[in-house]
Amino acid sequence: MLFNYFNFMKRTGTVTLLILLSFSAFSQVSAVQPKVDERTELLSIVFRLAGSEEYVNNAIPSYVKDIDAWFKPFRESELIKYAQKLGKTNGVSFDAVMSMAGNIEIKDSIRLKQNLKENSLDKRWGKAEAEKFIRLLNRFYVETKFHEFYENHKSLYNVAETNFSRILSQVDFTWFQTFYGGKPAEGFNLIISQVNGGGNYGVKAMYNDGREDIYAIMGSWKTDSLGQPVYTKDVIGTIIHEYNHSFCNPLIDANFKQMEEVAFKFWEEEKDVLRQQAYGSAKTMCYEILVRACVIKYYQMAKLSQEDVNRMIVAEKSRGFLWINYLVDDLSVYEGKRNKYPELKDFMPEIVSMQNRLNPSKLKAEYDTR
Repeated sequence: MLFNYFNFMKRTGTVTLLILLSFSAFSQVSAVQPKVDERTELLSIVFRLAGSEEYVNNAIPSYVKDIDAWFKPFRESELIKYAQKLGKTNGVSFDAVMSMAGNIEIKDSIRLKQNLKENSLDKRWGKAEAEKFIRLLNRFYVETKFHEFYENHKSLYNVAETNFSRILSQVDFTWFQTFYGGKPAEGFNLIISQVNGGGNYGVKAMYNDGREDIYAIMGSWKTDSLGQPVYTKDVIGTIIHEYNHSFCNPLIDANFKQMEEVAFKFWEEEKDVLRQQAYGSAKTMCYEILVRACVIKYYQMAKLSQEDVNRMIVAEKSRGFLWINYLVDDLSVYEGKRNKYPELKDFMPEIVSMQNRLNPSKLKAEYDTR
């Protein structure tokens, strides 16, 4: 998850400009097409009505005005109350909400996709909770005439898709397969949410036969003089970040037990600054540091100078990721030994070992006295 990442990119001025210039080498007609998706609009609207802060924004004033008017009679519905409860008791918020969107389908009814792995849906839901939520979601969908609301706003969605597609061709999607290794992903899905504001998320649906649906779910936070959503090159870094989450999060999940003790010490050292970014646990911090290190590797592939890579590393340390330079160096070792480590998952024990050899309090003291 990356919340308001575009603000960080703006603050890194020169680095941002050089990164954007470097992407021109990969300009192509992208096979990945941005889409507004009924599932993400539905889930985002539900949690807006439930008062989840990250889904309550007014980035597109005309749209949220329509939302609030259309769904006002349902603010006290059983679904909305249950969503509020799940937020308080299970921590269902941020990317957990979008995980549900990526793991359901809307056909004759709303249901979980067929043949999903047991751990495909974010674990904050819980099996019984997810079943009850989907049952209530079906009722809400019908009673609110949600599909009619969605169809009524197709012109807005078409504008968003057209505007986003103009910058998407500058992302080199082949890099992900090359860097992470393994069998090719079934495909990337770029979803634009009109409710999420500056919130951007990377989620996936995983199937028992090994297939995966990978999603970068992008928010919308800028409008033109007519109130229509617009997107600039600032968003490119966020796209890359969110796609990396779909690869990195399972790697951390598979290795976190071995990382947890030292990871928690790192999180304790920087918990205040990490919490300000909605990274409220050691595991979430681990997701983020691996993603951010892999993003830096993407930029290195794009021929960003070492000086500007160093500036990115400094910026990430200021955001609480104290050992990111060690991680970037380790990923360079991985890149140089692909015969031994065909996939990044094969190299993860080396990353775990490296993290566990570090001294969090010492690195924090060194950073504070730099």
